[in-house]
Amino acid sequence: MVTKQFRGSPDEADLRRADSVEYTLTEPGRGLRVTVAEMCGWTQRYLSHMETARRRFDD
Repeated sequence: MVTKQFRGSPDEADLRRADSVEYTLTEPGRGLRVTVAEMCGWTQRYLSHMETARRRFDD
């Protein structure tokens, strides 16, 4: 129902869409920050190894 209202012209809609949407992490999401950062670091350290293995597999 609300989706249909958004599809019309802005002058016809009962609701107007905001120009931007702001997201925030929940407490459990904030608790994952260290884990995700460590996974990113691991990926950066071993990316060349993964790329080499992928090339060998593809050949």
